[in-house]
Amino acid sequence: MSPLLKVEKRARKTNMNRIINMLPFSINKIKTATAFVTIAILVCFFMQSCKRNVGDPVDLKQEYFPVDIGNWIIYDVVDIRHDINHDTLNYQIKEIITADFFDNSGRLAQRVERYVRDSEAEPWQFGDVWHSIRTSRTAEKVEEDERFVKLIFPVTEFKYWDGNAYNQRVSWEYYFDSIDYAGTVGSIVYDSLAYVMQRENSNFVEYEQAFEVYAKNIGLVEKQLIDLDVRSGMIILDSIVKGTELYQTAIDYGSN
Repeated sequence: MSPLLKVEKRARKTNMNRIINMLPFSINKIKTATAFVTIAILVCFFMQSCKRNVGDPVDLKQEYFPVDIGNWIIYDVVDIRHDINHDTLNYQIKEIITADFFDNSGRLAQRVERYVRDSEAEPWQFGDVWHSIRTSRTAEKVEEDERFVKLIFPVTEFKYWDGNAYNQRVSWEYYFDSIDYAGTVGSIVYDSLAYVMQRENSNFVEYEQAFEVYAKNIGLVEKQLIDLDVRSGMIILDSIVKGTELYQTAIDYGSN
């Protein structure tokens, strides 16, 4: 072999060794670059997600439980008492939010004054005082010293909670049956309602059904509470042993 060919062969072998020696370094550079690209993509995705979260806050729909001072609602009420006799009372209730205060837990609450009359022809008579509390998570009402969790936020269809979580009554599982729907309650048409199912229970000896309906920027517009002891599961007058039925429907509302 000529000296020139030997030199060329030696040069090719040297170049090949250099390439082989550089392969791990090149591979590491590729891995490092890929890792940096992956991290950069993840950071960008996270930053975009944060921007979306900041720009699109969750709508709690707290308008279903307004707490503005001066708001008032008038209800027609049918109150039926079953015992030895079956007595039906018809009257009206007016609820008005009159003041803010801080409750025993330091939370902002509202004083709700309630007035009663037998008919529109008679003057209002002071009845009692209830309280309402609206936080970022719940809407609560203290009715005759019993606290009920009326709503939870955000208002979402089929969300469940214990309405009696803060009183001594047996647990009742409330849930949003329907939300944000238009409908008529009594003689008033509302553009946005939320239906809260509170109780559905029936067997051979008892019948319980309770629900409330709330309207945006107004509050409670309908309430039904039926709690009966019955015979043979029959919901007819002769089969009712004892119990109560309450039907409450808003007929007017406004703000002073």
